[in-house]
Amino acid sequence: MKIVLAGSSHWHAEMHLDAAHSCGTEIAGIWDEDAEHARAFAARHHLPLITDFAKILSSPPDVILLMGHPSTVPARARAVIGAGIPLILEKPAASSTGVLAALRDLARQHQAFVSVP
Repeated sequence: MKIVLAGSSHWHAEMHLDAAHSCGTEIAGIWDEDAEHARAFAARHHLPLITDFAKILSSPPDVILLMGHPSTVPARARAVIGAGIPLILEKPAASSTGVLAALRDLARQHQAFVSVP
């Protein structure tokens, strides 16, 4: 299984990386809104760097673990769901329950797999 860790500056990124490694999952790439942080994280762990979020969607992994600020995560989550890529959505995923409900409804419409750890 190939996973992209999107949002490497999130405080749970190291924990998710450890979990992926312990399961034998291949890390297909590291991405973050802060390109320098992603570059450093990828270099520190000898992992591929992804600089453009759109490239994740055009060459999809088996699953994307999406982390980030609740103000920016929903739009990216909608893009992942719309692309039909299974999604693991880290908390906090949105600034309100209404935004989360809209993501849930979109996932249902697309019959998408979305998990929240």
